[in-house]
Amino acid sequence: MQIEKRESDTDHIKWLTRFSQDFWSEKKIIDLGCGSGYLCKFALKEGASLACGIDMVEPAGYSDAEGWSFAQENLDAPDWSGSFGKKYSTEFDIVLGLDIIEHLNSPYLFLRNCSQLLKDDGLLVLTTPNINSWERLLKPDNWSGSIDPQHKTLFNLYSLKFLSERADFVTEHLEAPVRSLGALNRVTPPIGGQIFSVFRKKRSGYAM
Repeated sequence: MQIEKRESDTDHIKWLTRFSQDFWSEKKIIDLGCGSGYLCKFALKEGASLACGIDMVEPAGYSDAEGWSFAQENLDAPDWSGSFGKKYSTEFDIVLGLDIIEHLNSPYLFLRNCSQLLKDDGLLVLTTPNINSWERLLKPDNWSGSIDPQHKTLFNLYSLKFLSERADFVTEHLEAPVRSLGALNRVTPPIGGQIFSVFRKKRSGYAM
């Protein structure tokens, strides 16, 4: 069965590939809010050793014969990682949280649950709308981040970094590029519409 690709999947894949050419290779990956499961299937195609998707609703026509695993979990639950962990007795290399943290009641608890699933030095990848985007500056009462009724918390680079580090992650990469500007983003403010970020789980006993 062909898996439907979300409009944002192409952008996310381009960014992850730019971040690391061998991002998927031999990695154990979870995609949170996986939707149709497109990224899980793509990860396996690119060499991931394990790909698991988590969402509230099982994708239509899902079959584990496609190679990836699906788990139905409520990411707003205080200990969803414990429920998921009972099904998979392994630590993961990468957790993807693409356009999900802004929908949740407690972003901090979400980050702590992500940490529970990662091995030491594992990566948490987050994308989320940027409250300091050019769009909000031009349309403060009517920009895409604020008019979505499912959005509960909005971030800028500082607040996302602050919260993630309080949840025992180390900031690896953080940007909000205006993608049409290309290389000019090196000298322009981070006012793109979306934050792209990578955080690394602290090693046991690590101190800042």
